Amino acid sequence: MRDQNSRFNQFTEECLQLSPRRYRRVSELRKHSPDYDVYICGSDQIWNPSKQNGLDPACFLDFGPDSIRRVSYAASFGGSAIDKRYHNELSRYLSGLDCISIREGSGRDLVKQFSGRDCHIVPDPTFLVDLDDLTQRSGATSVCSGKIFSYVLRSGQGLYDFQRELSESLKLGLVQPLNPHQRWKSYGDVVPMSPFEWLRAIRESSAVITNSFHGTVFAILANRPFLSVRLSGAKSFLNERMEYLINSLGLETRQISLDQVENGAGLMQEPIDWDLVNSRISKMRKNGVAFLEAALSCKPS
Repeated sequence: MRDQNSRFNQFTEECLQLSPRRYRRVSELRKHSPDYDVYICGSDQIWNPSKQNGLDPACFLDFGPDSIRRVSYAASFGGSAIDKRYHNELSRYLSGLDCISIREGSGRDLVKQFSGRDCHIVPDPTFLVDLDDLTQRSGATSVCSGKIFSYVLRSGQGLYDFQRELSESLKLGLVQPLNPHQRWKSYGDVVPMSPFEWLRAIRESSAVITNSFHGTVFAILANRPFLSVRLSGAKSFLNERMEYLINSLGLETRQISLDQVENGAGLMQEPIDWDLVNSRISKMRKNGVAFLEAALSCKPS
């Protein structure tokens, strides 16, 4: 646990340009608003109401002087519907944004429904980074070279069995990053990793198993054979954002359910046309950059 914390603390100190003031609630943002020309919110499920607190005004940039430009980049609702009790609040928050972009088609429909505005679909900001540059920042030798890298969240026995059977079928060891808050059983070697080491593990692995959106994103960016496992039960509504991404890149066969475990090894070994995938990523990246350039130059959305 201490080793993991030190890795993340070092990453934070070396790589993140944080404001001197730390804000813990929206009231603090309103009282001591950051002095910037533009506020940008995004990405991930920042517009998905939490069961405890509902919509977060901070995630809609509902603070600061009216003169400051407000932009959303690749924001996500996490699903295709919003609870009725948040409809009026959502409409008000969206009206305060100057330029809106979201991550999925369902999000565009929701923005249209609650604001009457058209908006842009842009790729997650992770598609805008140089993966080679990021992975080279970790000087350590990857512990995942020639192995399966597994990054799974909200895992259960079914996913544990899937990892084990795939590892045995492919005759490859399996590595997982340490999750100090994990409440499920791990399969394979569990290793503490910094964010850069995490990226390097994906880049140097022989294959990737994940049920995470960003685990899927970086497996694709690294051009690694991968399988993205659908979430089930109460979390199944989160599959939509993954499906939109995978379908946009023509990788539909890489998203599977746990009942396909017997075919996992065969599916993992099916070839991927990475030239075609990378060509589509290039177009997505240009679209994202073009939106940001327009939004930051004060051209209306």
